[in-house]
Amino acid sequence: PDADGKRPFVDTFDLNTHETERIWQSTPPVLEYPVSLMDPPTEEPLSLDNLKLLVSRESPTEPPQYHVLTWPSPYNAGVPSEVCITDFPHPYPALRDLQKEIVQYERSDGTPLTATLYTPPGYTPGVDP
Repeated sequence: PDADGKRPFVDTFDLNTHETERIWQSTPPVLEYPVSLMDPPTEEPLSLDNLKLLVSRESPTEPPQYHVLTWPSPYNAGVPSEVCITDFPHPYPALRDLQKEIVQYERSDGTPLTATLYTPPGYTPGVDP
């Protein structure tokens, strides 16, 4: 894994050669994950040409939104286009810009503990109460 941890991805797998190809992967600073391959409303087999992938994308300050990624035809002609299909509001707008810090300390008996400290936007340690 890289410094950002494991990232969700979608690979193709060739049943004859057993080769894989990474066609999509979540990229920092957002977290994205695949929700569904969107099959065309025809009897044609699923193809990489005009492939559509529904993904969910979120960040520490933004709620999850759904996006449709569409690959061009032919598949190797470029990067997918993207359309956001939702506009969900932040469930707690006042908490959107909180700063998060992981605090590690030791209990009096020597047991190491970890806590999550949330501070308001603009908070300066040692200056603000």
